This record gives sequence, structure tokens and C-alpha cells, in this order.
Amino acid sequence: MDPADFPALGGRLPWEATRCPVAEKAAFEESVWLPHRILLGPEKDVDSVLEAIAKIRTGLDELRTAEHRLVRLKSMSRAQRDRAMREGL
Repeated sequence: MDPADFPALGGRLPWEATRCPVAEKAAFEESVWLPHRILLGPEKDVDSVLEAIAKIRTGLDELRTAEHRLVRLKSMSRAQRDRAMREGL
């Protein structure tokens, strides 16, 4: 959010220094965000999304042990990722 969009607040968002660690962990580490438009299609499309989610849930153990370049990159720090990308890993 841009504070300039809220001139009545004097250029500062009163909640910008607020931290909610439990909510932040839930939102950014323990959940999957789906764009709402994927649920706006016909019922069969929505059913396909639900089937995909169910398939992922049943395969979680396999996914957790998956060896894939992108999985390794995700577990790295930003500096490690940059170095790995430069080295072609």
C-alpha cells in the first residue's frame, strides 16, 4: 500500500510498524494463495481446482521428499540462491 493513497493519514499508515507473527507465518509460510478468478469459471473448472488440491494433499509425503532444483532453491537464502543461479545449479 502506498501512504500517498491515504492523504488523511498524513503520509503514514498507522499499522505499518505492527507485526503479527502468527498471522504472517500462517499467510506466508503455511498457506497457498489462489487468485479468485480461478473460482469464477464453470462448476467443472472449480471441481478441477478442488481435485488438484486433493491430489496435492494425498501426495504430501512424496512432495516433501521430492528432489527438484526449484525445491532446493526455495530452501536457500537470497545470497545462496543468487550464487546458485550464477553457477547454473
